[in-house]
Amino acid sequence: MKTITLIITLMAVSMLSFSQIIELKFTALNNGVHVNIDSVRVTNLTHCWR
Repeated sequence: MKTITLIITLMAVSMLSFSQIIELKFTALNNGVHVNIDSVRVTNLTHCWR
């Protein structure tokens, strides 16, 4: 039972240590002024799914 707990703990620690946070920031130009964009629409161009 201790080995199962140890294996699960090590797996959890390894998953947390290799995870990363990806943050994307988009800006646009409006009359020469940079403005923040509050939403982005992503379209998959390889498949015609909706």
